[in-house]
Amino acid sequence: MPSHKITKTCYVSGRTVRDSKTYTADAANQWEVPVPVSTTDQVIVAEIDVSQIVSLFILSDGADLLLETNNSASGSRDDYIDLIDGVPYTWSADEANDVACLLTTDVDTIYATNSDASNAATLKIEVLYDSTP
Repeated sequence: MPSHKITKTCYVSGRTVRDSKTYTADAANQWEVPVPVSTTDQVIVAEIDVSQIVSLFILSDGADLLLETNNSASGSRDDYIDLIDGVPYTWSADEANDVACLLTTDVDTIYATNSDASNAATLKIEVLYDSTP
């Protein structure tokens, strides 16, 4: 069975605080997509049923990115996620009662925008999910 191990570490005044948790589910998907400099709305086909997510990890490596999900007939998007270069977004079902997932609607398409004119980015998405909820 696929699993994610999420580790969060904080270094403060010579002191280290660390926590890890391993999540397991029966299915996983991953995407690693290059996003060139000055790119607007790069299309990434990524089907994600948000009700099935056990663990979610999203990282931009190289530049800040704006992610938008889906595209309605009116042209509006469902979710907007600002990723800071090198700062991962993580969410797990354990947090569902306290913190809402930034993906609020099932995803069929992600649009990635890299406004940086000098640095390309690599978008990395890891989704662990229960395919038989």
